[in-house]
Amino acid sequence: DSFLLYFKTGFIPPFPVSLVGQFRDVSQLFACGASFMNFQAVLALFSGVISIASFVPYIWDIFRLKTTPHSYSWLIWALLQGTGALAMLGAGADFGAVSVAIGAVLCTSVFLLSLRYGTKNITVFDTVCFSGALIATAVWFSLHDALLAIVLVSLIGVLGFLTTFR
Repeated sequence: DSFLLYFKTGFIPPFPVSLVGQFRDVSQLFACGASFMNFQAVLALFSGVISIASFVPYIWDIFRLKTTPHSYSWLIWALLQGTGALAMLGAGADFGAVSVAIGAVLCTSVFLLSLRYGTKNITVFDTVCFSGALIATAVWFSLHDALLAIVLVSLIGVLGFLTTFR
């Protein structure tokens, strides 16, 4: 058991693999809190880059008129991501909120593009889904139950997809 796992990144100090299970909190595993914060910053930056990269082809296709985003769907997702980012920041998730905040900005950007390049045929079904998403968001804000919040966030996301796939 003298085998040591070394991370050569410079962000996490080396530690014996057998000691990992002895810590209740991951932060106890690291001798230097600043190193762990740097590691979180790198992961946040990496997730932000992935978020941006995942939107580039879609936005490019909007400008090339190969896709027509649905404005209600993108507004629902922008509100959902923005609410999630604000909730995470309010709970103290500094680096953890980066990817969600970037997603909110990107969804808002696609929503704004959808006003010019998106589909113009808004139906009663779309309006019902959008209204349901707004009601579910209001209920989510007013409750402090984590399980119910997860169920409502899932419902809101599904309502956003329904308007796109009708």
